[in-house]
Amino acid sequence: MQTDIQKQTDGLYIGGLVLLAISFVLFCVPFFHQPVGNGFFVVHFSITGLYFFILLFSGRLRKGREGLQPVFVFLLLFLVSAYALNREISIFEPSADWFTVLLLIVGVNYLLLYLFDLLPGWFQYLCCFIGGVALVTFIYLSLYLFPTYLIGVIASLFLGISLHVFVPLLLCIYTLVFFRKIKALSKQYLVWFRAGIVVSVLCVALFVTAWGIRVHRINKAMAVGSGDLPAWVSAAQKMKPGFIENRICKAGLVYDVPDNADDLLGDIFWRMPSRSFDEQVKHDPLVLIASLIAGKTDLSASDRINILKSLYDSRHQAEERLWTGENLVTRFINNNVEVWPQFRIAYSELKIKVENNNEANNWRNNVQEAIYTFHMPEGSVVTSLSLWINGVEEKGILTTRSKADNAYKTIVGREVRDPSVVHWQEGNRVIVRVFPVDKGKYREFKIGITSPLRLLNNRLLYQPVYFDGPSAATAKEETKIRFMQKPVNMQTSAAFDPESETVFTRKGRFNAGWYIAIDKAPVNTAVFSFNGNHYRAFTNGHEKEPVDIKNVYLDINASWLPKECSKVYSAVKRKNIFVVDEKGELQALTEQNADRLFDALRSNSFSLFPFSKIHDPASALVITKSDISSPLLEDIKNTEFGQLTKAYISGRQKVHLFNIGTSLSPYLQSLKEVQSFNYAQGDVVLLEELLHTHRYPVGYGRDNEVVLDTADMIIRQVEGKQESVAPDHLMRLFVYNSILKKHGAAILSGADVEQDAIAEAEQAYVVSPVSSLVVLESQRDYDRFDIKASKDSLKNASLASKGAVPEPHEWAMIIIAVLLLLYVRYRSFDPSTDNV
Repeated sequence: MQTDIQKQTDGLYIGGLVLLAISFVLFCVPFFHQPVGNGFFVVHFSITGLYFFILLFSGRLRKGREGLQPVFVFLLLFLVSAYALNREISIFEPSADWFTVLLLIVGVNYLLLYLFDLLPGWFQYLCCFIGGVALVTFIYLSLYLFPTYLIGVIASLFLGISLHVFVPLLLCIYTLVFFRKIKALSKQYLVWFRAGIVVSVLCVALFVTAWGIRVHRINKAMAVGSGDLPAWVSAAQKMKPGFIENRICKAGLVYDVPDNADDLLGDIFWRMPSRSFDEQVKHDPLVLIASLIAGKTDLSASDRINILKSLYDSRHQAEERLWTGENLVTRFINNNVEVWPQFRIAYSELKIKVENNNEANNWRNNVQEAIYTFHMPEGSVVTSLSLWINGVEEKGILTTRSKADNAYKTIVGREVRDPSVVHWQEGNRVIVRVFPVDKGKYREFKIGITSPLRLLNNRLLYQPVYFDGPSAATAKEETKIRFMQKPVNMQTSAAFDPESETVFTRKGRFNAGWYIAIDKAPVNTAVFSFNGNHYRAFTNGHEKEPVDIKNVYLDINASWLPKECSKVYSAVKRKNIFVVDEKGELQALTEQNADRLFDALRSNSFSLFPFSKIHDPASALVITKSDISSPLLEDIKNTEFGQLTKAYISGRQKVHLFNIGTSLSPYLQSLKEVQSFNYAQGDVVLLEELLHTHRYPVGYGRDNEVVLDTADMIIRQVEGKQESVAPDHLMRLFVYNSILKKHGAAILSGADVEQDAIAEAEQAYVVSPVSSLVVLESQRDYDRFDIKASKDSLKNASLASKGAVPEPHEWAMIIIAVLLLLYVRYRSFDPSTDNV
């Protein structure tokens, strides 16, 4: 070991640290800026080679010359160079986050070994422990790369870069050499070194064991099944969303794993995972080892994607793609919002800039497709779309979904030109597609969404629409909110700057988690009129109808607490009570079997209640509680359960559904969206009151009205000729929710929807299950696909829409502008200014 003076004056080691810092910074540049071109790893390789020859010609590599510490610096330089090379010649995929952090820790530990004898005792033991972890880590990487060794040796005679495959093996060797030298100083060092090895192996063993237990549980659930539900649903119900379950589902989709344990060379080392799931492919040693030793589930790739969509909110990643979008990032979001507290309506117009930051020298990813999933509040509807083409804003035209889809796929798939489209999706979502986004350039599009404000504890709540899509982690945001009536007692979770009493702005990094809350205002009953139709908003009177509940069905799952099971059972025990057992059949609930069935059903992550098995919906009450996990009806539409559910939706009678929670599962939310039951929400006290009075809220009102539950408001189509004062968004919300109300059964069952629904959507210019907004490059394209703008419609929604009243300062600007125009006009006719 070197003396303290030698350590302070070892310029060769210090120089190596400087080169390592330079190489590491250069390696990290793509994470913070843009990907570098092919061949950039040569810089890393050159730095590594330079340091190697310096060590060689300095004589520090000779025995007895204390060359071990600089060797570690050289090997770390070589390791950075190897990972740089892997970006261009992929041997394994980018490492999982935890493994990346581990490599950084063991790398820093190797550098600290240079000062080993200067460190306090506990720190020396920690270094030894991490050294044991490092040995296990590089033994794994050495084994992983073992099939490439022969190629590496042969190729090294012609191309030295192939020697990178031996870096993990060299680190293993020199780690053992170092700890053989220091064990003579103290046996405790060896104890801690071995402890690092044991703990590492133990962690891997525990992970493999936990993996095996979960795989067995999933396969068993699939074998047992659950009535008319597909096997993957049964498996998903027995899964608890977590670290290991997530990786079990993503094995082979996101994490590279062997397909066949008998063909390691072909399956582990050179296999490319499926890209049917749009997420960065990763190399996770734990997943690879566990799948190799403990095996994988019997679930197919499509089944696992369905589970990911149901349990992990991964629907966006599973969307169909025509072109890749792997190099796209969201750079800027401009959010302009108009809020009408008196009508409990908000209009949000988001202008988004998406950029293709690919700089690799290949044609494959030069052109990419941007896909965004917007998650909207219940009852919301898309009312405008724009795409900038050659710097000019082109507004969308509303047409049938089938025409818009055909035009987009034809142009994008074959002709590679400019279109954009927005489609309705089940579960209060829409998908926006923008093409093309060229290499090194950006595209801009704008989407407008009309939403009812949420009424919560006598306060009106506005939250921004959030989206999944190209990463917005570094995006900038500008937001402007304009209230059309002075807000009372405004509270916000973000820092807004007031421009006036009704206008507020903020700038900064993108944040979709803020909200604004104000005191509720009485609902303004002013009318919006268009084409002889009139629309007016009213406070929901919660009209109730007589009902005689005879049978009660409990929709039990993991979200139910034991005390809630007991309270609800006590409240309804005088009725006939049923639950859905493990086989998907209705079973009578009694005092004798209640505890057993409650425990069994509470083990399910989610539930899919079989409404089709209720024989008398008019006298039935389903009591539910759920979280945000479950399949959508579209995920199971082709199954026996799905067909039976569609038949129930098509029936005229609606079951009564009472929610004792604060949210609904996607499955129930989809059925509620198309108004498939009479809905009420509250606590057990309200439940008992409804049962005692034999009266239940009318779920969706009369034929000429729609109920917006979240806003506690009704929009009604009324008769009579009246002045149009309210914003046009009143009509848009009415028409959209009316389409779902009238045609929901046909929409979810896949049947043909009446032409009236398409005509209504075109007049109100709303995106719905039957209508989409599309932007094409030229009028010739619109003519080719028979897409025509309706002349008798509201057109795209816009800021300061019809019915909006200008603010005082806006009136002042208008008056000044008018006076200026009058002055210019009359001055031009002044004879005194005539030079003729």
